[in-house]
Amino acid sequence: KLSRELAVKRPQLLDIIITTLRSKTLEEVRHVGSVDVIRNNLLEEINKNLDSGRVTTIYFTDYLFH
Repeated sequence: KLSRELAVKRPQLLDIIITTLRSKTLEEVRHVGSVDVIRNNLLEEINKNLDSGRVTTIYFTDYLFH
C-alpha cells in the first residue's frame, strides 16, 4: 500500500522536499548536525501527507551547499 501511495503522490512529495530544502538558510545547513535536523524535518513533512504508512528513514547520497 505505501509503495503505491508513494508512487501516486511522488510529484507532491518531491515538491514538499524541494520546498523544505529551499526554506533552509546557509547557516541552517552548514553545521555538523544539520543533516539530522533536515532529515527529521523532511520525514515529518512527508509523513503528514501519507495515509497508508510512514517513511522511517531518508538517506542522503550527496550533501552539497553553496
